[in-house]
Amino acid sequence: MSAEKGKNMKISAAIFDMDGTILDSMHIWEEVSVSCLRRLGAEPKPSFKEDVRMMTLAESAEYCRSEYGIEASNEAIIDYIYSSVREFYDREAALKPGAEAFLRRLHAANIPMVLATATDRPFAEAALRRLGIRELFLEVLTCSEIGAGKNRPDIFLLAAERMNAAPAETLVFEDSYPALITARDAGFLLCGVYDRMSPDRQSELAEISHIYIRDFFSAQKSFDKYI
Repeated sequence: MSAEKGKNMKISAAIFDMDGTILDSMHIWEEVSVSCLRRLGAEPKPSFKEDVRMMTLAESAEYCRSEYGIEASNEAIIDYIYSSVREFYDREAALKPGAEAFLRRLHAANIPMVLATATDRPFAEAALRRLGIRELFLEVLTCSEIGAGKNRPDIFLLAAERMNAAPAETLVFEDSYPALITARDAGFLLCGVYDRMSPDRQSELAEISHIYIRDFFSAQKSFDKYI
């Protein structure tokens, strides 16, 4: 834990992002998104990965069509991405080191947890169940089912509601700087999580977060004072 601005805070609930936060999986979405765009005849701009990071699949498909003039239908784009990532979540997606022990520590301390992800439910559920941690989460919420990406606070607010928790006592674990901005503006506590796919954004992540963690092993050792 290398940044800590919330020393006196008390946490009554937690919201976890999935890809890039508890799973080492952001690379698959970046690889598939870029591959899909190039397959459709367009070269992604330098900002492409960040532009689509918080979008639902439907939103990112529409973004590709409008921003890059892609003629393929939203359905065709989504189908390509789905077929490319399905096996990854079914068989390969791995937890970040220390993540399972950290989640089980919070669960044992009776901290309710909700997973809030931009990844669609079939992939999220498949990975969580295969990894043996689905039962740790009170609920899994997806941006596509809610109808809004993490550029809006809907998924965070609904997660807090389902846990009967106030945002001011709910810690949001995220690897995405823009998602943390959204959560901050909605009144949540923030925990920035290092991810190897976003090395250039870590100083911003640490600056905005009440807590910033480089890995879950070190976080587990010092989290007791918050719960």
